[in-house]
Amino acid sequence: MFSKKKKIRKRAGEFAEMARKIINYRKDQLGSSAIAQLKEVGESASAVSAEKDLTNERLTSLAGEWDSVLRQHGGKVYPKTFISDNVETFLVAAIIVLGIRAFFLQPFIIPTNSMYPTYSGMYHQLYEAGEGPSLLEKPFRFVLFGARNQEVVADSNGALRIPLFINQGPRAAFEVVDGKKWIFVPTKLKRYFLYVGNQPVSFDVPIDFDADSMLIDRYFPDYNSWSEVVEAQQANGGFSRQNARMGSVTVAGGTFQSGDTVLDFDVLSGDALFVDRFSYHFFAPKVGDPIVFRTNSIDYPRSPLGEKYYIKRLAGTEGDVLAIEPPALLIDGEVARGNVAFEKNAEQIDGYRGYVNDGPNMDYLTPGTTYEIPEDQFFALGDNSNNSLDSRYWGSFDEDAVIGKALFIYFPFTKRWGPAE
Repeated sequence: MFSKKKKIRKRAGEFAEMARKIINYRKDQLGSSAIAQLKEVGESASAVSAEKDLTNERLTSLAGEWDSVLRQHGGKVYPKTFISDNVETFLVAAIIVLGIRAFFLQPFIIPTNSMYPTYSGMYHQLYEAGEGPSLLEKPFRFVLFGARNQEVVADSNGALRIPLFINQGPRAAFEVVDGKKWIFVPTKLKRYFLYVGNQPVSFDVPIDFDADSMLIDRYFPDYNSWSEVVEAQQANGGFSRQNARMGSVTVAGGTFQSGDTVLDFDVLSGDALFVDRFSYHFFAPKVGDPIVFRTNSIDYPRSPLGEKYYIKRLAGTEGDVLAIEPPALLIDGEVARGNVAFEKNAEQIDGYRGYVNDGPNMDYLTPGTTYEIPEDQFFALGDNSNNSLDSRYWGSFDEDAVIGKALFIYFPFTKRWGPAE
C-alpha cells in the first residue's frame, strides 16, 4: 500500500517538473499569462505530490486540468514523444562515448600482420571444394571470429591462370572498387580476377587483406613468394608476359569445369583491441610497449603514409643506439630483452621469425650500421619483421605522435583474447 501511494505522489511530481521544464525551454516564446498558468500548475502539482494520503481518484481529477495547460503551452516539449523524451539521454550518452574514446579507451582494429604472432591482422582460412562452412555455421563463425566466407565458382572450362603485376616485384593483379562494410558503410575493396580458360571470375576482399599469401598457399604451397613462383614457372613454361607491367602464371593441374569451385576461403577479422589513451599523460612510454601512433608527421617520400594509425613495438627512445644483427635487435650493444617479442624474435621461437635488416628500400639499421635516436624521437618496429613497414624504412618520428598503448584484445574470441602484450 505504501509503495502504491508513493507512485501516485511521484506522478503528481512529474507534472510539476514538466511545468518547470516548459518554462525553462520556452520562456522566450511564452507570454506572461502563459508563464503564470504554468507556474500555477507547477505549484499545485508540487503541493499535491506532498500529500501523504493522495488517492488515484484525486490525482486523476486534477491531472486533466494540468494536462490541458501543459498541452496548450508545451510546444514540442509536451506531450512527450520518443525523440523529445530521449534526445537528452542520447546526447549525454554520445558525449560520454566520445569522451571515453578521446581521453581513455579507443577501439582499434589491426588490419595487417606486421605484429604477428603477437597480434593478428586479417588472415585467411582455405577450404577444399565442398568442405567450406555450412549456411548454419557461417553466422556462428562470423560472431566468434569475424569470418566472412567467399566461394569462387568457374563460369567456363579450362586451365586456371592468375594475372600478376610484375613491374615492381610480382604480385597478384587487382583493381580498387567501391564497396560496403557492415552492410551500409562505404569503403574501398580490392577486386582480384582469376581466369578459367579465357573467362574471368572475381572476388572482393578488404583493402588491407593479404590476398597474395592466400593465393600462393592455395595454388603454389611449395613457395613463399610470387618471385619464387615466377622463377619456377619460367623454367617449366607456366609463366607468360603480356607487357612490361603485366604477366600471368598458369596453375599446373588446375583444370576446372563450369560450376566447379575454384577458390573457397574465409577472411577472418584482425584483432580488435582497446588502446589506453590515458596512461601516457602521466607515464612516459617504455621500450617494448606496443604503441599506437599517427603517421601524418612521418616523412616517407617513396610511399607517403598520410593520416593513418599504426601499431608497432617501441624499440628505442632518445639516446638509444640501435642495431639489428639477425635475428636479434640490439639496444646499446646488448640483445633487447624484457619483452615477449624482443626475446622470442631473438630465439626465433613460437612463430616469431626474427628481426631482418636487408629488405628493399630499407634505409635504417641495414647490415653493419647503427642508429642513435635523436632527442624527442621514437623508433618503432613490427614484431613480424619480414612483413612490416616501420622505422627501418622511414626512421624515427616525433614522440608526440603516440596516442596510446595497446591494452586489451576484445575480439575475436581466439587464444589471443585478453590483455595485450
